[in-house]
Amino acid sequence: MANAAMEVNEATLEPAYRLLHGLAGASRGLKIAERLGMPESVLRDATAFLETGENDAALYADELRRRMADLEEDKTDLEAERREFEVMKLKELNQFKDQQKVEIARMERRLEEIAKEMSDRAVRDLKSIQDDAIRKKFQRKLETAKAHATAQIREEKTKAYSAPDAPAVAKTPPPVGLPIQIGSTVRIRSLGVTGSVVTLGSSDAEVMVGNIRMRRPMEDLETIEKPGIRLPAGVRLSVSSKEIQSNEINLLGCRVDEAVERVDKFLDEASLAQLAQVRIVHGTGTGALRNAIIEMLRDHPQVERFESPQQSEGGRGVTIATLRS
Repeated sequence: MANAAMEVNEATLEPAYRLLHGLAGASRGLKIAERLGMPESVLRDATAFLETGENDAALYADELRRRMADLEEDKTDLEAERREFEVMKLKELNQFKDQQKVEIARMERRLEEIAKEMSDRAVRDLKSIQDDAIRKKFQRKLETAKAHATAQIREEKTKAYSAPDAPAVAKTPPPVGLPIQIGSTVRIRSLGVTGSVVTLGSSDAEVMVGNIRMRRPMEDLETIEKPGIRLPAGVRLSVSSKEIQSNEINLLGCRVDEAVERVDKFLDEASLAQLAQVRIVHGTGTGALRNAIIEMLRDHPQVERFESPQQSEGGRGVTIATLRS
């Protein structure tokens, strides 16, 4: 089971047609009654019947919705900045490659000029020598020197053309943010997702991302929000879910009915964990198990499409299922 609510415009009380995962919807009955012209005295008496806890819960739910809206806005801004950075990086890379080509061409011209000057000078010196024996000896030395110079030029060209495609960029240390505490909202840098800190260790922390618990090292976490407002005395929040260790399920050796039941449960857990794809290993055998799995996936509400991978990745003995987002 997972909690969810339909978003409502707080100002107009109109539906936004957007499903919010992990939140409970607040009742808008009295607000709608007021909008429809219910007498004020009736509304006042009805409000008096409400328990204090219900009002507090509604306030907390509103606060959660507001924070989720802020996070969505931050996510949009970050995505725009990322695209802008990609464009700028590609532009700088192209500029660097153009400069590199110009520099290589300039170096080639200079090397050719030096080689020609050396050759012309040697030819002039050779013509000025009268003795045939000395001239032949000098000519052999000249040919050896020219061959050595040609080899050096070729080596320098190879080094120039094998230069890196982009300048080395020094890695900047991760920004120092807010301290990580239990209840803090953090971003997992390596995965690009956000979650809430559940427990803290000496060098790592357990983070709840959606319905998935994962333990990550402290250097991989970045605090983006302080711990939320404290719950009133006597109010407790408990969240638990089965952690999915892998996006693959192995059905080898299972009976057909047992395999279908396991896959159905696995798909529910994968959907709650917001996995994009799952891998079902059923083998080939007589084909009965594969056919039963395909028949179930064809009508499963959480499966968008399915296919067999390439032979090197399992072929007909494996089915890859893409889940609905």
